[in-house]
Amino acid sequence: YYYKKPFMIIILIQMWLLRSIPPNNEQNKESDKQFYEWLAGLIDAATLLRCYADGYFYIRKINRLTSLVITFDIRDMLTAQMIKDRLGGHLNILSGSNAVRFKLHKYDAIVSLVNNINGLIRTPNRIEQLKLVCLNYGIEYKDPIKLEFNNA
Repeated sequence: YYYKKPFMIIILIQMWLLRSIPPNNEQNKESDKQFYEWLAGLIDAATLLRCYADGYFYIRKINRLTSLVITFDIRDMLTAQMIKDRLGGHLNILSGSNAVRFKLHKYDAIVSLVNNINGLIRTPNRIEQLKLVCLNYGIEYKDPIKLEFNNA
């Protein structure tokens, strides 16, 4: 079975190698800032560039719980795994579409994520989603910060 899909073997090896990477060091604030700037850009750019990732916030209508969902091409499995290792959540390989989906829905993780990317989202449709999430969790929405040369 696996000989027909050699990329699956590569992905399994990459996932095994990622297990040896140490967890996030809380003392490195600049690294955290750059990571969240990059993540906000990934969530934004997916809607504009039609790249291999698509990110959005999903709010359930019944109980107003929020999830972050990012769908990646299977070739970006390492990126999805890095985000999972950093934020928590889980990954699902989607059958029949050569894609992997990252989902984050724990309350504490969503609140932390929203606090860290608040002010970094720029596209109008993602801004509207972020405003709803902020309203849902009682977080004050921040307008996008001015871009500088050193932004991630």
